[in-house]
Amino acid sequence: MFARLSHLTEMTSYEHGVPSWVDIGMPDPVAGMRFYAQLFGWEGQDLGKEAGHYTIASKGAKQVGAFIWSELSTSDLAKSKAFYTAVFGWGWGCVDEHTEAQVGGRTIGGVMPRRPDMPAEVPDNWLVYFGADDVNADAKKGVELGRPWSLVRPISRGQGALPCAWIPRGVVFALFKG
Repeated sequence: MFARLSHLTEMTSYEHGVPSWVDIGMPDPVAGMRFYAQLFGWEGQDLGKEAGHYTIASKGAKQVGAFIWSELSTSDLAKSKAFYTAVFGWGWGCVDEHTEAQVGGRTIGGVMPRRPDMPAEVPDNWLVYFGADDVNADAKKGVELGRPWSLVRPISRGQGALPCAWIPRGVVFALFKG
């Protein structure tokens, strides 16, 4: 599934149901934006006080730091599939243990059962993947840039994915070299 991500280019439009946006709430948006700018080269535009200092981060067509994939870890695969089919019209394909969410026959994300070792207090969730030049070096850089960032256990996909977590807020994302 991840091997197909190496062809990614900057998208200028999205079909209905295709994930295209990542949003995060942080207690210190300025520090958060600084972290992502240093890690991924993102540029931020603060929309001002009237918008609650909502900041839109952008990245050019280069894959490093770009949103490239997302996958749902769910405790009820059938219920999740029914929900996303009803709301977004997703179709489904299957590869190994993963179910692929599809729009117009094109794979746009993954859906999988929760891992048995996932703590019960962790809700079903979407994991977002950002492109990386060197997964290990970029993860290490993330740790060096902004304590209390730290690495969490690698996800074994055989494709170079390694999540990083911001411990105080439970923010988790994965790095991937496609």
